[in-house]
Amino acid sequence: MSVDPGDLAVVRLRYEPDNSPIATARALATGRLGPVLNELWVSSGPLYRALVLSAMGLIAVGLVLTVTGANTQNRPMMLTGLPFIGVGLVLHMAGLVVRGRAVRKRLRDQ
Repeated sequence: MSVDPGDLAVVRLRYEPDNSPIATARALATGRLGPVLNELWVSSGPLYRALVLSAMGLIAVGLVLTVTGANTQNRPMMLTGLPFIGVGLVLHMAGLVVRGRAVRKRLRDQ
C-alpha cells in the first residue's frame, strides 16, 4: 500500500489540538478567529486602550534609546532608555488590572 505525502499532511492537520499554531493559522485563514481577536479591543474601555498604547509607545522609545546607546557606546543614552521601558511595563500592568476589573464587573452585571 502506498501513501501519498499529501494525505499525511491532511491527517496531521486534522488531528492537531485546537490551540496549536497550525489550528490557529487555519482559523485565521478561514476568518473564524478574526472577530474573536477584534472583539477584545472593541469591547475594551478607553482607559485600557490609552494605557496599552502608552505602554507600547514608551517601551518602543526605551528600546530604541537603549539599543542605540549600546551600539554607539553611549552609556548615558543607554541608561536613559531603561526608565522608559520600566514605566511602559508598569503602565502595561495597570492596563491588565483595568481590563480585569472591567471584565469582572461585566460578568457580575450579567
